Amino acid sequence: MKELICVLIGGFLFLSCNNQNKNKTAEDDLLPDSIPYVEFESYDCSGANNKNECVKAFDALGDTIFGEVLYGMDKKQAINSVRKFQNKLDVYKYKRYNKPDGNGFIYADVEFMEIEIVDIEKEVLDVSTTQGRYYSSFTWKGKLSQIVWESFYISKFSKTEVSAQLEDFIGYFEKKYGKCTSKGVSSENWFYTDYEKRKNYFPGGTVAEWKTDNRLLQISIKGKECPNYGNERGEYKYTIYVRFFDRSKDKEIEKYIKERESIQNNRIKEQRQKSINAL
Repeated sequence: MKELICVLIGGFLFLSCNNQNKNKTAEDDLLPDSIPYVEFESYDCSGANNKNECVKAFDALGDTIFGEVLYGMDKKQAINSVRKFQNKLDVYKYKRYNKPDGNGFIYADVEFMEIEIVDIEKEVLDVSTTQGRYYSSFTWKGKLSQIVWESFYISKFSKTEVSAQLEDFIGYFEKKYGKCTSKGVSSENWFYTDYEKRKNYFPGGTVAEWKTDNRLLQISIKGKECPNYGNERGEYKYTIYVRFFDRSKDKEIEKYIKERESIQNNRIKEQRQKSINAL
């Protein structure tokens, strides 16, 4: 009799455990496949505690910018390598004013203009301006020092849509270069409202950055249009810039810019004086 009772108790426990496992499996099947969306947050990993973790993958690239494009290449090598990179992607053809038609490229669903590289010491490029210095691809002393991607205008219809697109775009670069040293895709980083003047402003700004002593990768946006004051929804039109810069050349280029600015200022003074003397 005791043996029969033990067998019954054992069978009951087995069935009970088996039923619990089945219930657990059923509950697991109801869990979402991915973690729910979390609101974007700005973060900074440039502090001493986590700096090494953030820049390790980025620093390990050495002179590699992207694809087969390397810092230090001469202009011809750089142009050929950039074309190889662009040719691997979908081509975006566009019309240019007063120039041959362009063959841009599509990266992460964003349409970019064809990359053009100039020599800032030989060709006409005013590097003393923001446009010249930060938005141009150039060689310095015959070696590639900066590459900039410039997108065509992008249109979204809410600040949330802009932030979501930026988050997605930055994600492509984090897969290659590791976690960025700073990021801020939410609207307070690129948009603000002047409540006294009752006006919205869309200046843009840096939304992600990978930065070490010698290398810089910077993703920024530049606003063109935004909704009128009081409207949350409307057209937000902007450009994305991706800047790769050899920071080891920063001081040399800064010195060159100051010297060039001085020459330009003196030239302007001379022209004005000539105009006065000619009267």
